[in-house]
Amino acid sequence: MAVIPGLPTSLETVPPGPAYRDDPTADRRRADWRAWREQMIAYREQRRAACEYSDLQRTIERELCARSRAYFMAVWGTLHEPRRRKSALGDPPFVPFARQVDLLDQLEEALRAEEGDDQDLVVSKCRDVGATWVFATAAVHDWLFAEASIVGCISYKQDYADSADMKSIMAKVRYCLYRLPDWMRPPKTKMRDKTNLIKNYLNGNEIFADSTTADAMVGARGSWALFDELAKHEHGKSAWGGTASAFDTRVGVSTEDFTHGSFFYDLHTGRNEDGHTPRVCPIDWWDNPMNDETWYQRQKKRFAGDPHRFALEIERNPFTNTESFVYPEARSLSVSPAVRFDPNLPQYTAIDPGVRDDCALIFLQENPLTGDIDVLDAYINNGKPADYYGKVLTGDLTGYEFDDHAYRLRSLMQQRYAAKGVYIGDVAGWNQEAATMDSFYSRLEPYKIFVRRDRMHDGEIAQSQRIAKSFRGRREAMREIFPRLRFANTPGASLVLEAFRQNRYRDTDRAVQAEERKPLHDWTSHPVSAMEYFAVNKRLERLILHTALQRPPKASRIKQERWPDSARRYARMNGITTW
Repeated sequence: MAVIPGLPTSLETVPPGPAYRDDPTADRRRADWRAWREQMIAYREQRRAACEYSDLQRTIERELCARSRAYFMAVWGTLHEPRRRKSALGDPPFVPFARQVDLLDQLEEALRAEEGDDQDLVVSKCRDVGATWVFATAAVHDWLFAEASIVGCISYKQDYADSADMKSIMAKVRYCLYRLPDWMRPPKTKMRDKTNLIKNYLNGNEIFADSTTADAMVGARGSWALFDELAKHEHGKSAWGGTASAFDTRVGVSTEDFTHGSFFYDLHTGRNEDGHTPRVCPIDWWDNPMNDETWYQRQKKRFAGDPHRFALEIERNPFTNTESFVYPEARSLSVSPAVRFDPNLPQYTAIDPGVRDDCALIFLQENPLTGDIDVLDAYINNGKPADYYGKVLTGDLTGYEFDDHAYRLRSLMQQRYAAKGVYIGDVAGWNQEAATMDSFYSRLEPYKIFVRRDRMHDGEIAQSQRIAKSFRGRREAMREIFPRLRFANTPGASLVLEAFRQNRYRDTDRAVQAEERKPLHDWTSHPVSAMEYFAVNKRLERLILHTALQRPPKASRIKQERWPDSARRYARMNGITTW
């Protein structure tokens, strides 16, 4: 829960944003925050008016700001927003959403921490969530109110460290500082503002800027340092390591990027070679209540010419442009003993049907509160009829010779069958065999297993749409849910995870390749395909929920079938008035 001390009781708790992308309460949460934001804007105006002529109110306000960075940002922070659609209020007030307040809370805890990894903070972010502005505003707060504060602002280019361009960190710092009322800033004679340095002579505090080089920050000392776009720093690893003794706290903020290696990704995922495990506070696009599904789709269209950049900057996926593996992000996942079957959660079974080829059954559950999608287990076999798999799915292992994996899963299958979960599969499972006119899925119906026939809002079968039919559509849908996946410590779930790790593209002549790359058809294809069908189904659910149905057309008498004249005369003679 994000709380801003100093605000009135009715305003101090910031309404939380969506817990995850498909949070069913997302619209209500966004509406709650927008209503709170309007109240906060009114409160800001009230406080500014109260402080305009009252020294007492100014003293009270300075004390409230000194106690809380979040209060300072919410009541006195200002954003630079040149985009017309977002700047209707002129200089937009920096009214934070809950995740931004969390960033400031994490910074405070990091600064208060004793020696150890939790002195540092790493923020993996997407675009348009204001993370850099949060820490720039925090630097101004500390420059004004903290004791013995020196904040370093480090960027991967000098122009991004300090320049007149608003893309630089120091430009953001100055924007916040010089839009404060005069009574909150030191007199001009008590401050110095020059390139790469702003000094407060009233308390000795400083904010300075530097760019990242191999020997960046040599000789520097400070309270905390902000590394902006750390993943893009060519010498980020050496600069981060070289400042360990120079600053009490280091804050690394960045969108994902592997241009100069995986140091930033390894840092916030706990996979760095030094074993350093800092505080981690990721921030996704849905954490910003101003961003909804419509915003996401609009951004996707704007990035249409560069889907890899979209995946990096919006979806926080650093593995988007690797060469050999289809899902290289799978290497960052692992099995967890904490993932267990919960009969109270919605259950799903993803099916890639096959009789002569492999048939993959993946068993999943979804937690609507957290958004977690758990891969519980899996069963894969080949050369078996559909009725065999119907028996496996019900847990009734009679009538066939079953293998050890089927017996291992029997108890789980019986519980899941009783829970009446949802079955999702490839549309190819409806293909009829000429001899029997039966399909794989129709043979499951006697077992009361009905595989979902996904349809779009206009009634067409979903798999006939490009979103599901093309490999690209399935891959995009899968990558949307990848951050939500967890894998149980079971043989089947481990196999699915390994399939994702090993799923590769075909080896083709890249010089003449004109079509999109497609994966090899091997043992990994079937469990991966089953998961992709599940992901497509989740995407289609989202699209259907966000699609407004068209009003039915008005009836046209021109298109109505008219009775013959003889029938009309008969109707009139017998008192029939409707035709």
